[in-house]
Amino acid sequence: MIKHLINSASAGPEPPAGSGARVLLVEDNAGDARLALESLATQQVDKFTIVHVASLAAACLRLREGHFDAVLLDLSLPDAHGPDTLSSLRQQAPSIPIVVLTGLSDEATAILAVKEGAQDYLVKGETDGTTLARRLRFAIERHLSFSAHAAQAGQPRLCNAMGFIGSKGGVGTSTIACYLAAALHDVTKEPVLLADLDFECGVLGFLMEVETKYSLMDALQNADHLEADIWSSLVCRKTHGLDIITAPSGVNLQREATPEQYRQVFAFLRGTYRWVIADLGGGLNKRASDLLDSVDVTYLVTTVELAALRQARLLIPRLRRTEDQTESLRLVLNEMPKRPPLSPGDIEEMLGCRIWATLPYAAELRETEKQSASLPRAAALVKALTRMAEEITGKPRRR
Repeated sequence: MIKHLINSASAGPEPPAGSGARVLLVEDNAGDARLALESLATQQVDKFTIVHVASLAAACLRLREGHFDAVLLDLSLPDAHGPDTLSSLRQQAPSIPIVVLTGLSDEATAILAVKEGAQDYLVKGETDGTTLARRLRFAIERHLSFSAHAAQAGQPRLCNAMGFIGSKGGVGTSTIACYLAAALHDVTKEPVLLADLDFECGVLGFLMEVETKYSLMDALQNADHLEADIWSSLVCRKTHGLDIITAPSGVNLQREATPEQYRQVFAFLRGTYRWVIADLGGGLNKRASDLLDSVDVTYLVTTVELAALRQARLLIPRLRRTEDQTESLRLVLNEMPKRPPLSPGDIEEMLGCRIWATLPYAAELRETEKQSASLPRAAALVKALTRMAEEITGKPRRR
């Protein structure tokens, strides 16, 4: 059965062409390699030609010698370890999707690898053959789809995922997420997703005046086989290039999606969009905490209200997690009055965190928040968030 469906080339001649998608398995542990081969041999999703090598040097040699549709990569090899393994392989084969293999104790490194350009990651021993085959196939298809779109539009491949979390409810987190998504698309003309992960409030659909029969929960329930056609039926398109996925209504939070489903969805999003803005709601609940590893930068939104500042001070150490993550946390001071009770310097000293951006008080928002679903044209706020988008992207608005 194994020889019929899977051709392992850790030794011996090159496998014959025409035997399905060609996958380079880079794994030095013979037992783990055998498990991957046997798992793929028993699945019915697709055929694969597997070429197995046990070192980074051998992998680079194989990639120079022939074409592969994907790489299944262990990050711990005799001649390379950790993120350097991925970067070295991507330099050798920048146009091939890479799925990372990891152990239970090293998921943090695998998540970092996804942020650095890997299509997905799999935990050894926890994935059956059908799931492994699907993840490989979808990694290949997502890569091909996004590469074609990027080549046509002249866009970079890597996705930037941002999580917005409020120090508490009512500090304007969802409003900022909506305005910034529009500003990012206006500045870059690149594909942007606005995702509502605040299941308790879920106001993005209301603010953006979109309605859909599907929600993010439908995406999570289909996480292991998301593809472009399924995803396009789940999102709302506000304008060309700006998609919105709403929060579910009436969801039973006791039976919520698993961290694995969230991770799979974010892996799909990274192959589909250039920019992802996730509204995580107010405060750090379990869902928001689980999602912190899926975003590249966390934006903590607070106002100068003392209760909001107190909650921000409690959240900052939890959002940073370690001292070397200071650059992955950005503090946004919202609704800054002309005569604030505390100066920016006083606030930074109180919170132990540098203020990354200050947004003005917009009276238009407070006046219309109970009268209209649409966001008013708060000129000062639009201008401030356009500058914020330009800072994030490193480019001025296209005229």
